Order: sequence, then structure tokens, then C-alpha cells
Amino acid sequence: MMGAAARHHVLCCAASTALGHGLNRCCETLGPRRWMRDVMGTPWYSWRIGSLHQAFVFPPLLLLSLRAWFATHDGALSDWLHSSWASNAGSPAHAAFHYAFFGYLMKDMFVKMSAVFYAHHVLCLVLTVMSIAEVPNPCSAVYVLMVTNLEAGSMALSVHRQFPASAATSWFSLVVMTFSNVFGASFAIWYGLYFRFGSLAGRWSLTVIGVVLMYMRQEVELKRWHEVHVLKRPLKDRTL
Repeated sequence: MMGAAARHHVLCCAASTALGHGLNRCCETLGPRRWMRDVMGTPWYSWRIGSLHQAFVFPPLLLLSLRAWFATHDGALSDWLHSSWASNAGSPAHAAFHYAFFGYLMKDMFVKMSAVFYAHHVLCLVLTVMSIAEVPNPCSAVYVLMVTNLEAGSMALSVHRQFPASAATSWFSLVVMTFSNVFGASFAIWYGLYFRFGSLAGRWSLTVIGVVLMYMRQEVELKRWHEVHVLKRPLKDRTL
């Protein structure tokens, strides 16, 4: 039988998914035709909704989660990063972050995307559930911080994809994505060195994966910037 906590998580994730799907349908049926134009295989409106989540939903929820935890606990940021789901029970924002991110991912599963993006979203959904369930270790705070950081970089790239003719958005993407990747790699190394839960081999396996992923993200971003500012290739010829 599913416990009360598990039912609550399922209902909140389902509600967030329904809200995201409803937002899609509103954009498709009520929005102007230009919202449906194709941007790298996905409707333009989906990019816009995503960037708004990345800028105005996830960072505030992170800050509210931190504020609530430090209001009831003595300790440093490191102590929050090691906190359990139960110790964040006084922070609705901590749970809301997970539910909002779950719905944000599920929203995209109902629109046209590339196979790579579908695979990416499925992996992120699994990791979100693992964070909620604290499997294999309590690391929901680590997850909230890392997701916010990675989504900030993705937001900057998304803004440029929405406005590809703007040199300002191209530089914005380069600067924010680079910061996101440097922070992500540094945080992955901190995780391997100092995170208190899990085996040494397990932690460093995740550290290596994290650093490699940050390198790959940065390589893609530098390639994009080179194509825009050095090769000056038209948008239709650009590839990620």
C-alpha cells in the first residue's frame, strides 16, 4: 500500500503536470500563430514558458527554501546541503521546487522535441523522484541547488534561441552558461570531497560524470558562440 507521504508526492506531481499541460494547451489554442513557430524542433511558446520557469520559479523557490531552513536551524550552507527531506518539512518551497520541476519536465513531454531532449527529460524525472524519495542518500538540498544552477545556464541559451539575431542575447548566453558550468564542475568536486553520505567510489563516480557533463555543455556553448560571432553562419545552418 502507498503511504500517506507517497500519495501526497504523487498528487502534487500530478497536479503540477496537469497545470503544465493546461498551460501548453492555452498557448496552442489562445496564443497568436507566431507562438507555434518552430525553434530547433520545438514550438516557440515552449521555450518561452521554460525560460520563465528557469528565471522566475526555480531561483525564488531555492531562496525561500534556504530562508526557511536557516530560520529554524543553526549551521552553515554545508549543513543545509546535508539536510534531510524531514528537516526541510518547515519549508513548503523545498517540496514545491521538486513538484514544480517535475511538472516543468512533464509539460515538455506533451510537445514536439528531439529524441535527445526526451531522453534528457526522462532522466531528470527519475532523478527528481530519487531526490524526493532520498534514494540512495538524503541529497534533496544538493539537488535543488544544482538544478537551479544548471537551469540558469539553460535559460540563458534559451533566451538566445528565442532571439537569435541579438548579439546581446548571444553574449548573455556565453557568460551565464560559462558561470553555470564552472560552478557545476566546482560543486561536483566539492560533492566528491566533502559530501558525508554514500561511499567514496559512489561520490567520485558522480563527480566525474558531473565534470564531464559540464565540459560537454561548455563545449556546445563555445561552438555556438564561434558559429555566431566568428563564422557568422545564418541561423538555418547553425547546429548544437
